[in-house]
Amino acid sequence: MKAELLIDASGPDIRRRTSLHVPDAFFYIRDEKGVDTVFFDAREYEIQKIYLDKAGNGVQIERWEPYIAAATNRTGPGSVLEKSLLEILDQKGITHVSVSPDLSYSWVKVLESGGKTIDIYDFASERSIKTESEFAHMKEAQAVTDAAFAYAKDILSESTIEPDGLVWNGAPLTSEILKFEMESFYLKNNYNCPV
Repeated sequence: MKAELLIDASGPDIRRRTSLHVPDAFFYIRDEKGVDTVFFDAREYEIQKIYLDKAGNGVQIERWEPYIAAATNRTGPGSVLEKSLLEILDQKGITHVSVSPDLSYSWVKVLESGGKTIDIYDFASERSIKTESEFAHMKEAQAVTDAAFAYAKDILSESTIEPDGLVWNGAPLTSEILKFEMESFYLKNNYNCPV
């Protein structure tokens, strides 16, 4: 079986495929049937499961600890994490993987040592043309951003210039307060604002 594989990739590739913002290590696999599965450790699993349940986009999520436990019995070179990826691929019957051109050589060697056939897939090329849905999300996000900056402008307009700096609502207006106000505005409008 052939699959597409992302390893510890953050940024637009994983967000486009899963809607996840992924700060920690993970494995992502799309099998021949188009099923997306993301593998996380126990802590990240619980956090990302909440996002995926809310997204309702059909992306599956698994914990990788069972694969790590099985990988400890594997012989050959590589860390337990590297061997756990081979264990996942073996248990899923995956013999051929398409990987990002950004995948490190050390991971390529791990895959080759596990007998996997490898080819390169340019995941970034998927983002070159926006869909109508993506345009709609971009317009919605821009509208909220415009409103947030209008709110910041209102705060600054309501502020007075005093000898010690700006004052808003009777207290000094600092960059941290303005940042907090903007982040609160995003959250009140149901937008996560990762900083």
